[in-house]
Amino acid sequence: MNNFQGKIYTEYNVLYKNGFENKAIEDNGFLFSSVTCINKITGMIFNFTLEKGMLSISLSTDEILNDKKIKKYDKYIDLFYLVKLLNPSINFRKINFSIYPSFINDNFNKLLLLFDKKNINETIKEINQISKNYNKIRWKNN
Repeated sequence: MNNFQGKIYTEYNVLYKNGFENKAIEDNGFLFSSVTCINKITGMIFNFTLEKGMLSISLSTDEILNDKKIKKYDKYIDLFYLVKLLNPSINFRKINFSIYPSFINDNFNKLLLLFDKKNINETIKEINQISKNYNKIRWKNN
């Protein structure tokens, strides 16, 4: 197990305890590394990417990836926006990779529900609205 993979396993152990397995692993150190965890029963996907030392986590499902009706840029949802969706009062500036392990652990079942077949279209709609709001704030402050 490489360092990045070990860190993911340790910090996001809730995934492995709930049937997730590593499907794809790429380790190039801090320049670029990734671990893709998949639950074969639910089809849920957690994609962890470390690029230039910054961690990014995106979620999807096999069903979303294969659904032609879902737009290309809606196929993976960044955890950043999911934090805001489940915690609307949190300031965007307080959302960073240091809160992700506890967020996933505390909200694991809620995340599964958001990506359930009957909820995914509404989840994507809400995430797109959050993204638009964030972009307004981000570009206003720069």
